[in-house]
Amino acid sequence: MGKDDNILSEIEGRRRELGMSLASLARHAGLGTATVQRALRGRGTDSLTTVRALAEAVGIKLGLVNGRSCDAIRREQARRKAKRITRLTIGNAALEGRKIDDRTAREFERRSEQKLLSASNFALWA
Repeated sequence: MGKDDNILSEIEGRRRELGMSLASLARHAGLGTATVQRALRGRGTDSLTTVRALAEAVGIKLGLVNGRSCDAIRREQARRKAKRITRLTIGNAALEGRKIDDRTAREFERRSEQKLLSASNFALWA
């Protein structure tokens, strides 16, 4: 089952609960009946536009589940990457017989995060 199956199951359940025929759903969604039948059976490649039209026709509003801002996503990515860089640096230092104390590691991680946020997007996502 694909990710859309849950959405399509909800749409089908709502359609039945509302007592809508497939033809009525198609008409309210602005789609052909055959398209609606294929979509609700999970056959074919349904576009987001099709799924959204079906959802809205039965009163389901689709939207972002986790509507975080781009800045929040970038900060999270920078934090994760800075932690990874710090772990690698600590590991390399240990191989060379040097120990990095916790305070220095935290500062290195903080600075790495700042550099990643001010660098190009390539550095952040590579």
